[in-house]
Amino acid sequence: MTELRLVTPSPGLRAALYRRYSDDVQNDRSIERQTADLEKAAPRLNLKLDKQLYFEDRGQSATTLFDRPGLTRGLLGAVEKKLVDVVFVEHTDRLARNRADLFWLVEQFRFHNFRIFTPAGEVSDLQLTFEGHQNATDSAKTSFRVRSGHSDAAREGLIPHAAPYGYDDVPGKPGVKIKNPSEVAIINRVVLETASRKSPRKIAFDLTRDGVPSPSGGAWTFQTIIKILQNPLYVGVYVRNRVRKIRNPKNGKRVPRAAPVRT
Repeated sequence: MTELRLVTPSPGLRAALYRRYSDDVQNDRSIERQTADLEKAAPRLNLKLDKQLYFEDRGQSATTLFDRPGLTRGLLGAVEKKLVDVVFVEHTDRLARNRADLFWLVEQFRFHNFRIFTPAGEVSDLQLTFEGHQNATDSAKTSFRVRSGHSDAAREGLIPHAAPYGYDDVPGKPGVKIKNPSEVAIINRVVLETASRKSPRKIAFDLTRDGVPSPSGGAWTFQTIIKILQNPLYVGVYVRNRVRKIRNPKNGKRVPRAAPVRT
């Protein structure tokens, strides 16, 4: 006679949700979509969810851990307090695209016996190694495609970035700029006063004294005056790729460097 045994179902793993998007193009709908997809997949993986353990970072890049309180304070804080067993993410690139950052996170998780899940299941060490390199490669590809798209726009006579001082964006027409009459008058004043041998520091002082709004909204500085005088766009020349920005691993800030000469 076959012996029958009562099988007690697994109580399930306590899961924290982590959602992220990197820019305004994706917007808040990306968080809503990620949440819906993860909540749908959780029962299949025997994951228990608690809305108090839903963490997110909106409009934050995965190429750095800086300025991501949802991850570094919220999620890691819950991990250290043993409130959860796993983090449930759409893909590992939501955690990090930088290889060093991803492996650092993995070491924090391992120390607390914490695991990573995606809708495909638990993420293995081999998968993390592969995706760590893949995520970094995808990030580099995205940067290249963005630069290529900007080059296409420039060839069409468009300016594919925010309107510089003296110009306004045209709603519904990406890359098209029109002159801002009041700011153009200020630029003309700066040029004429420079021609009359007034120093940038004196020009900045006078503009601030006269209550003229600066590009930043605060007081005028001589550095701002010099930037205006050195901007080739004001003489009809649009220059791109003069600098490239590299992220400082100590503080996450992007530091400008001279771009390599391309032949």
